[in-house]
Amino acid sequence: MYNILSNMIAVQSLTMGAFMQLVGAFALAVVSYQVARPIAYTFQILDIANARKVHSDPTPRTGGVMIFISFLIMLPLSGLHSWWYVLSLIGIFALGLWEDTTAIRPLMRLFGQVVISSFFVIFGGIIMTNYGIFSMPVMLALPFTIFCIVGVTNSYNIIDGLNGLASGCAVIFFSMMAYVAFQHGEAVLFQSSLIMAGCLFGFMVFNFPRGKIFLGDGGSYLVGFTVITMTLFAVTQHPDISPWSFLLMTILPVFDTILAIVRRMRQKRSPFRADKKHLHHVLLRRYKSGTKAVVVIWALQLAIGSLAVIFHQNTYALLGILLAAVLLLRRLWLKPTRIAGFTF
Repeated sequence: MYNILSNMIAVQSLTMGAFMQLVGAFALAVVSYQVARPIAYTFQILDIANARKVHSDPTPRTGGVMIFISFLIMLPLSGLHSWWYVLSLIGIFALGLWEDTTAIRPLMRLFGQVVISSFFVIFGGIIMTNYGIFSMPVMLALPFTIFCIVGVTNSYNIIDGLNGLASGCAVIFFSMMAYVAFQHGEAVLFQSSLIMAGCLFGFMVFNFPRGKIFLGDGGSYLVGFTVITMTLFAVTQHPDISPWSFLLMTILPVFDTILAIVRRMRQKRSPFRADKKHLHHVLLRRYKSGTKAVVVIWALQLAIGSLAVIFHQNTYALLGILLAAVLLLRRLWLKPTRIAGFTF
């Protein structure tokens, strides 16, 4: 009886502490807006409207500053404060912020991402070798882990085309990550996931739906990098959790990125050359509403991610869900799809 009561008290203490950290991160992000906005106008870190944009007025691209400040202040409270991880976060944010201020060649940008990702993997010793249905030797797993970090980091940058899209998908991911971490007694990941969710909520107060400030490359890189590194922490420390579950929890950004690369290569264009054929562009044209397009994508990510949470230890079930999700998203991208009486 004593042990049961002690466990209940410990769980209540953990959840209450994590909730307070979420609230604290939210408050810090909201307050940081008063820092991020002047920085944008002082250093001209503004998003200028062009043919690919859906806004008309110059808008600050320093939303990432809000998330960066609040996340780094709150992160030590979760216990996740390894020096190499903090330096990795600083590096990826700095690279994105540099890109927000200066035009960087795609290969130079990619090189920087590879260097930062390699630093994280080598100094942290975080190498994903187990993939549920097969394993990789370390010599292959190391470059593939770096490839995954770079890919997911860029995927959040690629989908950041409508207010609330990238940040909302990330909130869904971190909420699900927090639930899975809690189920496995992973207090550090549970708390750090809620902290990032709180930072994103604070940013979204000013971003969705009005678009008073954008994530910018610094923010989208930081969010994507945090998504994939938290995933790596989870699957390397808990082999019973299938890595495919976390892929499904962030399937929309990854699917859109892979589709964009395949599409451009088939057209014999550079995979780095932007276009207006992403899923959110297709839905925007279809619905004539950015808000509706974003909500539909959120709903799809939430539905697919919820299945991933339910089956997060069953790799074969997750692979079936992945196949169904890819077929659904491809159809949705090509033409309207009717599900349960609703047309998407």
